[in-house]
Amino acid sequence: MSDSSDNTKIGDPGGLAEMLCGDQRLRWQQGQRFTVEAYSEHYPELRSDATAQRALVAGEISLRREAGETLDAAEYRKRFPHLGEWLAERFSSLEPNTSRDDSSHDDDFARPWPALPGFEIHGEIGRGGMGVVYKARQAKLNRLVALKMLIGGPGASAKAVKRFRAEAEAVAQLQHPHIVQIFDIIEHDGQLFLSLEYLGGGNLAKQIGGKPQPPRQAAEYVRSLARAMQFAHERGIVHRDLKPSNILLTDDGVPKITDFGLAKRLDAETSTTKTGAVLGTPDYMSPEQAEGRSREVGPPTDVYSLGAILYDLLTGQPPFRHEALVKVLDAVRFHKPRPPREVCREVPRELDAICLKCLEKEPARRYGSAGELAEDLNRFMNGEMRPPGFWDRVRAWFGKR
Repeated sequence: MSDSSDNTKIGDPGGLAEMLCGDQRLRWQQGQRFTVEAYSEHYPELRSDATAQRALVAGEISLRREAGETLDAAEYRKRFPHLGEWLAERFSSLEPNTSRDDSSHDDDFARPWPALPGFEIHGEIGRGGMGVVYKARQAKLNRLVALKMLIGGPGASAKAVKRFRAEAEAVAQLQHPHIVQIFDIIEHDGQLFLSLEYLGGGNLAKQIGGKPQPPRQAAEYVRSLARAMQFAHERGIVHRDLKPSNILLTDDGVPKITDFGLAKRLDAETSTTKTGAVLGTPDYMSPEQAEGRSREVGPPTDVYSLGAILYDLLTGQPPFRHEALVKVLDAVRFHKPRPPREVCREVPRELDAICLKCLEKEPARRYGSAGELAEDLNRFMNGEMRPPGFWDRVRAWFGKR
């Protein structure tokens, strides 16, 4: 690995904007109010990329609306004078002093719910860098579904459309009890939708809420997720963006993986990601992702992210937590995480060891597969796994006799 530096190189400007929008939402949820200017400070190339700036500004305004804050158009015109015309157009569609209590915005932060024949939209339930998800009822089958809409409509980029369709193709191959199922892909008036299984239990990020979870429950969650990813890997699909907010829960608390928008096919390179591009969520991405080594991304990448999720479950926080995004990326690449047991003494030694093995910097030093990780977690839950160093102590004892 190369030495750490203050500037992270991103090979794909569109990918950078997508990553930062996701990171901004995550950090606001964690109580860290990152502004657009904070990202521009670390990524000077954003200042000359109007599309990326608009995406980040729209994301910040959406987050403030979700928090129920009153928006001041003059504040944003002062902060971003070069976006004056665009801001005027967007703010003109907002009612004075409105907030996002009606869930009626998209990346342009003021757009009504979509109209799709055969579906009754009930409200927005989530969004990512590429799509917004609505709770809807499918009239013909009288069932609730999660309706994912590609942001941008007919004007969406060819790359975004390709990723959206790739997600549908990936999920369609993965019929597994711990992966959210796809029902259909629909095109209407130039707008793409995915009809997906609806889960009413929220997501794992909200359940964690910054608080350590019971160790056995944490192990059970990640064991289920690891088995699901082993199933996906055996079918040549790597998720590349596993994180608590992408783990949905049923009403009974069963975890299911969603959002395969950044999935990579191992049997054929269908990804639009360039070498050197950094895509994913920094708090949960692997060192090879943080360094833009996209050709090295494979099943061990998802194993790392599963370890980061386990760390979050055990301690209430991701392995590396810094105020500056660039510091997170540097920590992922060059620093060892603090052992979970040092953060939370209730973490069993066995789980501490399992978690740290997942978080090894070099892929070859992690579990050989998600299935092996699931097996170790199963041994822990059955009381069959010995604490780290147990057999070394046994051999040393016999050696003294």
